[in-house]
Amino acid sequence: MHTPPQRLWLSLLLAAATILLCPAFTQADPIDPTPTELVAMEKECLAAQTVEQCRKSQSLCAKLERLWSSKPVSQKWNNSMIELSHKIGNCEIKLGQYGSAKRHYLKSLSLMKEIYGAEHIEIARHLNQQGEELYNNSRFMDAIVLFKEALTIQKMKPFSKNADFALSLNNIAVAASAIGRFDEAERMHKKALSIRKKIWNGDHPDIATSMGNLASVVEEQGR
Repeated sequence: MHTPPQRLWLSLLLAAATILLCPAFTQADPIDPTPTELVAMEKECLAAQTVEQCRKSQSLCAKLERLWSSKPVSQKWNNSMIELSHKIGNCEIKLGQYGSAKRHYLKSLSLMKEIYGAEHIEIARHLNQQGEELYNNSRFMDAIVLFKEALTIQKMKPFSKNADFALSLNNIAVAASAIGRFDEAERMHKKALSIRKKIWNGDHPDIATSMGNLASVVEEQGR
């Protein structure tokens, strides 16, 4: 005895629905990586340096960020998220994704401020690192903003006239020179050179760098 076509189609549809809805037939949720796998993922993500490496690791870094975001907050969590957000931001700058990079930079800075406080010297160092990445990718105005934020923090410290302070001055000068603001660049190079001469004697590489940078800016102005 033959099954009517309508009933046959209904049976097939019910069978298909059972397969799709039954947990035994659905794809399992991804399992969290083991601690060893997590370390390997972090290592691969943080090792990205070139544009191609950043492009290849982007989905992995995003997955890692989601994994860390789902974990309980701890000191290790904060440190990992700071490093990860900073690295993702660096890669996004290399890939031209500046809006997303800014969000990740702000996220890493926000987490650092929760740990150290808004005016800690580590925040200034972090700002300089982010500014250098922007500068290296020809985002000179954005870089200057971060360098000046770092300098503002360093000015409030009793040990402000140190190597880090001179580095911020130098960074502002180099970025200002890149966009033709030679007067500002010259002032900053002179200040950086003066501080470096007080810190080190003789032919220290940083003194030589400041002297070379200053000479270049003077030459650009035809003097």
